[in-house]
Amino acid sequence: MCVGGFIYLFIYFFCAVMSPPLAVFLGFFLARPPLGLNIPVAAVTPLIFEEFTRELAAYPLSKRRYVLDGIRLGFRVGWEPDRVSLRSRTSNMRSASDHPEVVDAYLFSELAARCVAGPFTSPPVPLLRVSPFGVIPKNHQPGKWRLILDLSSPAGHSVNDGIPKDPYSLHFVKVDDAIRALVDMGPGALMAKFDVKAAYRNIPIHPDDRYLLGMKWRDRFYVDLVLPFGLRSAPFIFNSVAEAVEWILVHNNAVSPLFHYLDDFLTMGPANSSICQSHMDNAFTVFARLGLPLHLQKCEGPFTVLVFLGIELDSVQQLARLPRDKVDRILRLLQSWSRKKTCTRRDLESLIDLLCCFRHRDHPIRLNVEFRRDLQWWLSFFLEWKGVSFFLAPAVSQLPDLVISSDASGSCGFGAL
Repeated sequence: MCVGGFIYLFIYFFCAVMSPPLAVFLGFFLARPPLGLNIPVAAVTPLIFEEFTRELAAYPLSKRRYVLDGIRLGFRVGWEPDRVSLRSRTSNMRSASDHPEVVDAYLFSELAARCVAGPFTSPPVPLLRVSPFGVIPKNHQPGKWRLILDLSSPAGHSVNDGIPKDPYSLHFVKVDDAIRALVDMGPGALMAKFDVKAAYRNIPIHPDDRYLLGMKWRDRFYVDLVLPFGLRSAPFIFNSVAEAVEWILVHNNAVSPLFHYLDDFLTMGPANSSICQSHMDNAFTVFARLGLPLHLQKCEGPFTVLVFLGIELDSVQQLARLPRDKVDRILRLLQSWSRKKTCTRRDLESLIDLLCCFRHRDHPIRLNVEFRRDLQWWLSFFLEWKGVSFFLAPAVSQLPDLVISSDASGSCGFGAL
């Protein structure tokens, strides 16, 4: 961001504290002229095309072409016009109207970073598709918020309805993969992790698809120029870049083992060695060269105890455990549910993260005896279980390897092998 951008942000946030309406007023008049939709792709992404081109010379051809074309020209979102007719919806979610200062600050900072075009007094293109948005607080980051563009609204006529699911499905790394690597390295292995800063917001959208990502706020129109949260194909698109970066680190810079889950990366090294630190140093250098920023406050290691994908891994004790705060949150949630008599579908989804058979999210559901017994089992389990399990050594046979054969032997005996 230029010096002028910092000055504008300082004035804006000062006014936001003293007088939010004045902040809005000054936001429109202190900002530079509206950022148009004709801004080139290279101006909205920090990714350095030439470095990716050089590093990916030996990358599989189809993947290489997809990533490099996306960085240079912008990534297509996968919208198929024949699948659905688009309709706009300009009424935003309640969370946006409840926290207008958050939306103001977000749009101001994104305009300064050239991630959003606008503000426009009228739609900048005739076919601009406007979607509603809301804001949610970031987990474990007090005062930090994320704007979610609801590209699945209105149902049946949304941008996401026009993007097929199958081409953009993903298979993610699992904690078990990291545990196996730790077991191979032995007790005391060192771990380090690094996190991409504002992951989606580094990835440019193809200019031909920008019209699909419109927003409206305070009677002004805005257009997202980079990957938004809420786009069906966004995880796949970002992951294609993250996979390429992983390949660069492993094949060109010997950073191995290496695991990544979207924007989270984990590497390791043997106990009492500098290998893990070397991996981390090399990774930092590569990320800087590629133009992909890291969230330095979230980079950790080398340590023998580290949280990866929400699970605390302990290479000394060879344990995987749920962090204490997560166990406490689950207990509080289960205890709260044990007192409920009814719930909405939305509430139930937040508990089990899987429920697709009800037609309306706010339809009341009566909680029966079977539900309470199941809930009681989980509650008893979490009260007894300490959130800790031992690593399984590779020599331990897994369940599928065990075969039981039996035969009937009359009314008073049995036989099994």
